[in-house]
Amino acid sequence: MDRSAKNELLLLLDDARVPSSLRSTVPLNWTSSDVALWLQNLGLSEESITKFGEEEVDGMSLFDMYENELKGEGLIPALGARKKFLRARLYLSTTYNITSLEKISANISSQQQQNDYSLTDNTFISGLLASESPGLLASKSPSAQKYKAPLPLHC
Repeated sequence: MDRSAKNELLLLLDDARVPSSLRSTVPLNWTSSDVALWLQNLGLSEESITKFGEEEVDGMSLFDMYENELKGEGLIPALGARKKFLRARLYLSTTYNITSLEKISANISSQQQQNDYSLTDNTFISGLLASESPGLLASKSPSAQKYKAPLPLHC
């Protein structure tokens, strides 16, 4: 990575308020404790940070939340704080090349209809997840390319 690209990446990470201890971990792999640390770095209220912990929000669910859920579930009741959170999450998505889980799910449904694949076809799902969000599969090894996680997909 050249110096300007590295500086641009560091600026995005700074904008997303990612603590240095989390910068080498793909946010989709963050634990609920990692999410709490990130929220604290964002300057969210202790009440919001506690609520995220109570709801067991980890890195995967962090990218599967809508603004109305943030407000409706009482996770981030203040409008300004919600917008700050959404902006920072967008920086995370951009920096780590994370595609929303909603989009991945919609593409699976579309591909299934076009190709008449079963949602249990692990090779198909693995390829789609890898193409939509390379960060979703933690390892680049050939064995990791076969989707093995027991995530139920309801389209």
